[in-house]
Amino acid sequence: MIALPSTSVEYLRTTVEASGDPTGTAPAFAFTVTADDPEAGDWHDGEWVGGTTYDARILVGPGTDVVLTEGRYLAWIKVTDNPEVIVMRCGEVTVT
Repeated sequence: MIALPSTSVEYLRTTVEASGDPTGTAPAFAFTVTADDPEAGDWHDGEWVGGTTYDARILVGPGTDVVLTEGRYLAWIKVTDNPEVIVMRCGEVTVT
């Protein structure tokens, strides 16, 4: 679980295990308050960052595209790699 103050601007990062190179399209992230799958409008573009693993990140906080109010969120990642579209939970974020 990641704990963030509501005033913090930070990258949230997750490692993606893949049998091939998924970096042809940007990963997308969603944050939900229930275990229901994210809807189309919930997704925000992230980016891949270097290294020997496939790490994806997204900037969250005031002044970004993803502003989370106080509460508990499930974090999701979506990786699109034709023909697959993989959606999975990648963590939990608590904003204080």
